[in-house]
Amino acid sequence: MTTNFHDQVNARIRVFNPSWANGEADDFYFRLKKVELRDGSIIEPQVSGVTVIVGSNNAGKSTILREIKESLNEGRPALGVSVSSIETEKTTSIADVFAWLAHNTSYIPAKSDSNHNEFMRANSRVAWEHVHTFWGNHQGALHSMASFMYFFGDATGRFSLGASAPKRSETTDPPTHPVHFLEEDSELVTRLRSISEKVFQQSLTVDVLSGNVQIRVGRTSLQAPPVDAVTREYRQAIGNLPLLDMQGDGMRSFFAQILPILAANYPVVLLDEPEAFLHPPQARALGVELGKLAKERNVQVIVATHDRNFVTGLLESDSDVSVVRVSRSNNGQSQALQLDSGELKKIWHDPVLRYTNVLEALFHKIAVLGESEIDCAYLSAILDHKERPAGKIPKSEFLFVQTGGKAAFPKVAKALSAVGVPVVAAPDFDIFREEAEVKKLVRALGGTWDQDLSNLWKRAMHSFLQPRTPMTIGSIISDIQNNFSDQLESEFDADAKKEMNRLTRAAESPFAELKRHGLGAFTGERRQHMNNLLTELAKFGISPVYEGELERLAPDVVASKGIGWLTEALQNGKQGNSESQEHMDRIVGVAERLLSIS
Repeated sequence: MTTNFHDQVNARIRVFNPSWANGEADDFYFRLKKVELRDGSIIEPQVSGVTVIVGSNNAGKSTILREIKESLNEGRPALGVSVSSIETEKTTSIADVFAWLAHNTSYIPAKSDSNHNEFMRANSRVAWEHVHTFWGNHQGALHSMASFMYFFGDATGRFSLGASAPKRSETTDPPTHPVHFLEEDSELVTRLRSISEKVFQQSLTVDVLSGNVQIRVGRTSLQAPPVDAVTREYRQAIGNLPLLDMQGDGMRSFFAQILPILAANYPVVLLDEPEAFLHPPQARALGVELGKLAKERNVQVIVATHDRNFVTGLLESDSDVSVVRVSRSNNGQSQALQLDSGELKKIWHDPVLRYTNVLEALFHKIAVLGESEIDCAYLSAILDHKERPAGKIPKSEFLFVQTGGKAAFPKVAKALSAVGVPVVAAPDFDIFREEAEVKKLVRALGGTWDQDLSNLWKRAMHSFLQPRTPMTIGSIISDIQNNFSDQLESEFDADAKKEMNRLTRAAESPFAELKRHGLGAFTGERRQHMNNLLTELAKFGISPVYEGELERLAPDVVASKGIGWLTEALQNGKQGNSESQEHMDRIVGVAERLLSIS
C-alpha cells in the first residue's frame, strides 16, 4: 500500500475516531489458541505451522474443521456436534487492526449523507464501528469480520477463490485477492512458477493486460516489454496462454490452496481434504509446499486429511507440524489426542518409523504389529480369507505394520499410542525369553509391568531359565538308540524325522523350544502360569503366535522362511487353516477389547 493511501485512510480514521488511527499493520496478529471438544479433549493448533487432524472414516475430522469456522463466525458452532468452544489470541490495539485492514482490504468511504465507512473483502463488508465491536467480543465471535481472518477450503468450496480477480479501481488501492499480491511482487511470482514447474512441469504467467488480473499456464517466447510499451504481439501471445481457472480440478485445487498462504493475507487457513483431486505424488508435493509456506509466512494452517502422502509431504517440509488424531468415544462423541511438533519430529527422523507404513496407521482404527513384511502379508491374507466371516471391526480398519524385528515393537507401539492409535502386537513366542523385552513392550503400550506379572513370567519360564548340562556326541547317539531301538526297520517318515530333530537339537538353547513349539513347550503348572500371563498381556494389546513363530501356522510348507514360504503358503490356501484363523481370532479379540467393542 502506498504512503498516499495510508495517509488517506489514516486521515479519515482520525476524523471518525482519533484513537483508531496511526496503527502498525506489522504488529497485527490473529490466531486460534485452543479448540475444546464436547468430550473435554483439547486441540492446541501450531502458532506458525500446520496442525493436521487425522483419524479413521467417520471420526469427525471434517465436522471439527467446519465447526471451528462456525465458531469464528458466531462464537459457537450451529449444532456443536464436536466442538464446544474456541479460544483465540489477537492484537489488542484496535489501531493495529485498522492498519492491517487498510493494507489487505478495500476501503469504501461513507457517502456524503452518511458516516458509514466500510472495509470490503471478496463478498464481505464490515462497517468501521463494527470492527471495534466485533474485535472486542470476548466470546470469540467475529461475525462479518470472520471471513477477513480465515480462508476455508473444502473439497469444492476452495475453487471459489479462483486464480483471477477484478483489477483494482485505483493504483493506490490495497491488494484484496492473492493474485493482487502477485501483480506487484516479482519474488512471489518466481516462487509460484518454481512450484508449478516442479509439481506440474509447467510454468505460470501473471496476466495484468486483460480485464482481470489472472494466472495463465505457460510462458511466452517474447520478452516482456515495459508497462508503457506493450506491443500487440505480446498481448496476443499472453492471450494465447490457457487460464489456470480453466485447467483440471487437480491443478486448480493445488493452487487454490497455495495462493492464500503464498500471499499471506489470511492469518488462519482451514483446509478440508486438501488431497482431493490430486494424485499421490501431487498430494505429497502439496504437503511440502504448504508446510514451507506456513512456516515462512507465519500462517496458522489447520488441515483435516485422509492421506498419508500429504502428511509425509508436510513432514518433509521441516515446518512445525502437529498431529491430532480424532476417534469416536463409546457415546459417539469425537475425542482428540495430540502429538506436538517436537515429538513428531523425533518419530519422523527415526528411520525405522520413517520408512515403514506406520504413518498410514493414523487413518485406521487398529494397527497390528508384525515382525516383517512377510508376517504382515500373511496376517493380512488370514484376515481377508474368503471364508472368514465379517467381524465387529471392518477388515479395512485393520492395518498391519512391519517393525523390522521384535526389538522395534516398543518404539513403534509407543509412537502410535502417543496419538491414540490402538495397537495389537503379534510377535513370535520367543519374546518371552527375556523379561525385559516383555516389560518394555507392555510399558510402550501404556501398561504397567508390576510384581504380579513378573512373578507369573518367572514361574512360567522357570525351567527355561535353568542352566543345562552340555550334551556330547555320545549322549545324543545314546538317546537316539534308546528311542529308536525298536523301530530300526520302520519307515523314516515325518514323525520319525521330527523326533530325530528334537533329539539332535537337545543341546540347543532352551529358548529354541519357544520358537519351535510356542505355548506347546509348556506343561503342567508352567502351562497354567503362561496362560494366565497371556490373559493379562492381552489386556494391554499383546497377542503372540501361540505356535511359536508365524511359519509354524503352516508347518507342512516345504520352504522354511521368507518369500518362498509366503508364496507357497498362500498358493496352497494355508491362510484358511485352523491354526492361522485361530491366531487371527485372538488378534481380533484383543482389538475389540481395546476398542471396547462387546
